[in-house]
Amino acid sequence: MVNILRNLNKKRESQFKRLLIIYKTFDQKTKRIYGVSTSIRMVIAIPMVLAYLFHLSALRIISSVFNYIVFFRAQFKFRDKKQILEFGKLPSKGEKCRTILLYAKKCEFTQFDLDLVNLIFQNFKGHKSLIINCNCKNNTEYHELGIDVEYQLVKPNWGYDFDGYAEIIDRFSKCDFSTLTFLNNSVLSLGSDNTWLDKMETEALHSSGIVGLVESISPRIHFQSFAFTMAKDALTEPLIRWFSKIKPLKRKQAIVHFYELGLAKKIKELAITCNYIFRFEDVQRISREDWSNKLGVYADTQIYQTIYNRTSQRLGVNPSHHHWRFLLNSGVPLIKRELVSSNPEDLPDVYDVLRQNFPDVLKFKIENQKFS
Repeated sequence: MVNILRNLNKKRESQFKRLLIIYKTFDQKTKRIYGVSTSIRMVIAIPMVLAYLFHLSALRIISSVFNYIVFFRAQFKFRDKKQILEFGKLPSKGEKCRTILLYAKKCEFTQFDLDLVNLIFQNFKGHKSLIINCNCKNNTEYHELGIDVEYQLVKPNWGYDFDGYAEIIDRFSKCDFSTLTFLNNSVLSLGSDNTWLDKMETEALHSSGIVGLVESISPRIHFQSFAFTMAKDALTEPLIRWFSKIKPLKRKQAIVHFYELGLAKKIKELAITCNYIFRFEDVQRISREDWSNKLGVYADTQIYQTIYNRTSQRLGVNPSHHHWRFLLNSGVPLIKRELVSSNPEDLPDVYDVLRQNFPDVLKFKIENQKFS
């Protein structure tokens, strides 16, 4: 396969070197992670050659190939439902429900987890529930957190948030509730204002639909799954069946591709009303002057100039990363854990702003816990 690539076009030496590195990385990962044979790896690499020939994005095609490999393997994974533990009672009497999914290593939780739980359940009079995704070999090692909730579901971490959401929907869909709000601890709490949750629930009730906290447009319109609300009327039989078919995917990009985007497609197909609290167009409309005023000296950096241009042109950005300051200023005191622990986009203001206003949150970076 390497020889074929070498003979494609000798004039594009720099492009060839980049493609060769990508191919070798892909070849090694598929061999190490998935145990794929040499012949199959060569077949899978064909899209890379096509990407090279037709000037397409090789990385995007490789990512899609990985997504489908993960999705295909997930169809044959066995989940022992006997490992799921349940405590408490299900909702009734048309009450509002809030559910938080917590990822936990060895069934241990940090103060950051407890702060988030306290933020979400603060002054809430409805049904409160927790989903605990444990990495324990034996879930009986789990000890209740001592948080006042009506229901807890403890399960192995089979596949990020959608796998846990599906378990709750399987149980709650038969119950009488008014709204069902899902959140997970891929975010950290930066304050005590949770009125944005009330807005989500009120809007979902008013529209009899689904409300996402953050709207994303890349690669197409959908809400980010770390926070959304659905009214009881929106949870129709076809949507329940869609959730029942969710498989445990272990790759973040595959979750976005098949479940975040897949759910958006299903909502549109079922003509369910879908609204957002933090809309992309609200940031898109910001003038360059306002952008500079809100970001200060950081607005002149190359990365934020690029983000501004991409936002104004409705090109792909990650709102919960690239627009994190605007999300915070809109009254949503949350920040993605990944942004604090590793700052993958190298945003120049993250640690400076946290150091000045939320010094305790920087301890999370020191602990070096990375979540999606």
